[in-house]
Amino acid sequence: MKKIFAIFLLLLIAMATKAQNISTGVASWTVSPGSSTAVIASPHPIWNGQQPTPVVGTNAKWISPTGSINVTSGIYSFETIINVSAGINQLNLNFQVSADDVLMGLELVTPSSGVIILGVPPVNTPNYYSLRKAVDTTIKCPTKGEYKLRVRVRFIDQVGGFLLSGNATQIQGQCCDCPVPNTNVNLSLNTTLGGGTVATAAAIGASTTLGNGWTLKQVSCASTNGCKWMPGSIKWQSTGSTITIPATVLSPGCYVLTHYVNRCSKNWNPKACLSYRSICFTVCDNAIKVSDDINPKLIMKTKEANSKSNESDIEKEAELINNTKE
Repeated sequence: MKKIFAIFLLLLIAMATKAQNISTGVASWTVSPGSSTAVIASPHPIWNGQQPTPVVGTNAKWISPTGSINVTSGIYSFETIINVSAGINQLNLNFQVSADDVLMGLELVTPSSGVIILGVPPVNTPNYYSLRKAVDTTIKCPTKGEYKLRVRVRFIDQVGGFLLSGNATQIQGQCCDCPVPNTNVNLSLNTTLGGGTVATAAAIGASTTLGNGWTLKQVSCASTNGCKWMPGSIKWQSTGSTITIPATVLSPGCYVLTHYVNRCSKNWNPKACLSYRSICFTVCDNAIKVSDDINPKLIMKTKEANSKSNESDIEKEAELINNTKE
């Protein structure tokens, strides 16, 4: 039984990750000027003396524009493509490089043509042609599409080559790519004789570009902790960082007003990416009583929920929010 469980666990991990061997001589690499690259059939003896190939673990081999160590001097850009799927939480790049003659730069080009500079790892003196210190980079919440790993190499003389050994790993998962907003909820109530009670509220520090809004519930008036989450339908809701609840909504009773902020700029997922902050208040027949009692169970960061009951509360609340955002 333990063996079956272990195998099942390994299968789940494999399904959640996708590793791509981006090594030269294994993956498809292009070069400019020129177009295609080829494996160097007979690497230079000095290279083999310092860095034997194929590299153990990745099968990486030296490449050049000509398929031999004989090249034309100049600056060349080597590129390989990494296709990132949808639903990826992070993209991990881990590889080592070597070059004859000069490694000038490494960069990752995003689907939107943005450029992420990866730097230039130092050479291993005196073994100049051995694999250098690993480049280990993580891109969180990568956009779906085609990424290009680009390496610029300068050939000083008529002997040259390039070697890269490593992988690009995609990890699946929910992607809340924005920090938890630092918001405060301010509430005021105004009662006009014969005109009822109007409530105004503002979420200071909320970002409307991420999608934020409000839900109002009328709940049973509990003797203690009146702000705790309670089941029931949403009586009124709105979007934006400031709201006015009309008098026609606020009949006498107890209310929980909740402000929510979507922390994901790339998708809308109330169950996974919302942060909540709530305030409770009571509308009476003849007097108004306001409490800024903040219920910690409703100030939730879904990734940091402390218990199953909290997670259940979030899911119940999320199901009530319309899938529309400002």
